[in-house]
Amino acid sequence: NILVFGCRSKAKDYYYGEEWEEFVTTKRLRMIPAFSRDQKVGKLYVQRALREAGGGSGELIVQHILEHDGAVYIAGGSKMARAVKDEIVEALTN
Repeated sequence: NILVFGCRSKAKDYYYGEEWEEFVTTKRLRMIPAFSRDQKVGKLYVQRALREAGGGSGELIVQHILEHDGAVYIAGGSKMARAVKDEIVEALTN
């Protein structure tokens, strides 16, 4: 499974970070984080992090969904969730 998590600051908003990191360590979860305010230049939002993960064109998410019958969990605000959904749909249709 893949968790796409977006928030402003890892230090302030990474609510279940320890638990998620444990799942990553035990290979039960792949995590794609985007901490928008922690960047030195610009902001990293989850839709861009998702697009760039695994090759830059959404290939990771396409493989995960189509080849592995995988699930995608999106944690964050509703506006961001819609943008991520749009990113996934675009990747799947290209």
